[in-house]
Amino acid sequence: MHEKIIVAFLGVLCLGTLIGQAILFLQISSSAGPHVSSIQDPLIAEMISKTSESEIYDTVYHLQNFTTRRYNSSGNLEAATYLYNRFRSISGLSVEYQGSYKNIIATLYGTDTASNALYMVGAHYDSISSDPNYAPGATDNGGGVAIVLELARIMSQYKFAHTLKFAFWNDEEDGLHGSGEYAWYAKNNNLNVSLYFNYDSSCYDPNNHFILDIMYNSQSQWVSNMMTELNALYNVNFTLTYNAHTCSSDYAPFWWRGYTAVMTHEETHGPAHSPEDTIDKVSTLYAKKNGQLGMSVLAELAEVQDNKPPTISILSPENKTYSTRDIFLTFTIDEAFTWIGYSLDEQTNQSITGNTSLLSLSDGLHAITVYANDTVGNMGKSNTVYFTVNTNPPTGSIIIADGAAYTNSTSVTLTLSAEDDTSSISQMRFRNEDNTTWSNWEPYVTSKSWTLSSGDGTKTVFVQFASASDATKINLASGGTTADLSLWVDDSEVWKGDSTGLISQPYQDTIILDTKKPTANAGNEETVNEDSLVAFDASASNDENGIASYIWTFSDEMPQTLTGKNPTYTFATPGTYMITLEVTDPAGNTATGTVIVTVFDVTKPIANAGQDRTVKVGLNVHFDASASTDNVGIVSYEWDFGDGTTGTGITASHVYLTPNAYAVKLTVKDASDNTATHSITVTVEAVPAETPPTWLIGVVTAAITLAVAIVAILYWKKRK
Repeated sequence: MHEKIIVAFLGVLCLGTLIGQAILFLQISSSAGPHVSSIQDPLIAEMISKTSESEIYDTVYHLQNFTTRRYNSSGNLEAATYLYNRFRSISGLSVEYQGSYKNIIATLYGTDTASNALYMVGAHYDSISSDPNYAPGATDNGGGVAIVLELARIMSQYKFAHTLKFAFWNDEEDGLHGSGEYAWYAKNNNLNVSLYFNYDSSCYDPNNHFILDIMYNSQSQWVSNMMTELNALYNVNFTLTYNAHTCSSDYAPFWWRGYTAVMTHEETHGPAHSPEDTIDKVSTLYAKKNGQLGMSVLAELAEVQDNKPPTISILSPENKTYSTRDIFLTFTIDEAFTWIGYSLDEQTNQSITGNTSLLSLSDGLHAITVYANDTVGNMGKSNTVYFTVNTNPPTGSIIIADGAAYTNSTSVTLTLSAEDDTSSISQMRFRNEDNTTWSNWEPYVTSKSWTLSSGDGTKTVFVQFASASDATKINLASGGTTADLSLWVDDSEVWKGDSTGLISQPYQDTIILDTKKPTANAGNEETVNEDSLVAFDASASNDENGIASYIWTFSDEMPQTLTGKNPTYTFATPGTYMITLEVTDPAGNTATGTVIVTVFDVTKPIANAGQDRTVKVGLNVHFDASASTDNVGIVSYEWDFGDGTTGTGITASHVYLTPNAYAVKLTVKDASDNTATHSITVTVEAVPAETPPTWLIGVVTAAITLAVAIVAILYWKKRK
């Protein structure tokens, strides 16, 4: 903004501006402005509530970081690009560079095509400083730019009867060149600028006084009056002053061209045009409130429109399956409308005048969406309803007890399978062959426990599948008709799904219930010798449905199992065997029988009396038959010692008194009286006479020798 006390040129400009203003005061009579309601407009209140200090701060922060935005400097060009792109990022705005000074203008077109009124808000984005290389321009005029950008961001979300333009002017500091060029262009092209609202020096309030000055002329006094009312109505709550400041800014060229224009100004001049004009001097709350006041004026004058699209609720079709190809499309709209249409399966909208019918739909999944325009052009869109058309009933199958032919229990497991061309299977119901009443519908599963009817014989289970969450029965005698999508008719009843699906024909499976046990007959008792083949015979066993299996079990040193009606087995070990036969019929009923097999022992034992030996008369001789063996076991041992005496036991002892050779015979016998013998020879020798001990003979011999020597010596001495 221009300051007369800073630059002489600008002072001259301000003086010229004041003269121009004085002329306008004399030439233009004040005009009455529009009436302001005493009740808040909820849309304007909503817009005001959306203003954000953080958005304002971020914009000022980016602008001051361009170092200087002096016209035609690199920072100025970079700032222009930045602001152009910020406008472009806001949906609904048409953005352009304008004029030779690279103004940036974003347009939000009004809905009233008969109106040529333009309502503009703007701020200059260039900056200057006493330091040519550093002009951060936070309060002059980063804050003003941030406010305009915030208004564009919020107001673009709404509709207005008249067109709004958001402008960033360039080269204001050197003489209002950018705004001046546009005002000249607007006048020469007969643009109906009904109001221009300028932001400059808009955010400096170091003492939080919240005093705001409104700068206006007689032509724009009605705007000042409106601002006073709106300041109170929307609780912006500035303390307002009027024309307390006289410095010129971008509103002036619009005055010169005869347009209505106003500007707001902070209470006191901040650090404008100095290196100290940095973001810490910006009061974002002051700037936010300043923007709220300007937005209320612009929204009131541009006539903010209801931006809420009509609410559309589809009543039919619903999100389910239908068994007819013709379906009613019914819906509600909560306000007056100028157009209605629908899109089926994402095809081009079809215009309609109200509820209608969707005819000849194909089987499969469909999607329907209804659209409507209200009287101010807001388009409403219903939720998309997905529904399925299925005129083919489900198909399926049932298997009882995994496909078994027989069962011995009324409790069985059903294996179920069903499918539908266009939707999932959701329900099923059952009945037995002796019952014409179906069970209640229940959720579809692939396995289910079921109880057969009582009494042996062939049993049949029926099942129906439904692609609906429920199923109903229409009784023709009670007024139902086959036109109700009937699929299967049984006497006077037509079975159908409810409006959400279809029911299959009945599917069935059979099984024979047999609870009677078979008769088991293991045959006659048998007596055989060991190692003989035994043939078993269960042919006398019987069941009305036949015997499915024969199992023979017994123990022969270890458990044995035989199968079949006539198996054979060789018993190697003698003994008495209990053989158990279990027979099973096709339904799984069982019965048992037994037979005794006696196996005789015909194998002789092997006797072993030991080895031949030689012993002396009178000594105790030990005999041992433990080396004898038998396949079953030896029960007795008998000894014949060969001298007329005998003994028993596995071991025995005997003393022979007479030298001789004796034949000793061992006889062994097993439990089956099988015997075996074994003989050995025991030679008994006499005991020889005793001889003196050798030592004694030696002593005697020595004594004799000594005696002879003594005699010889005595004799020799006597001859001497």
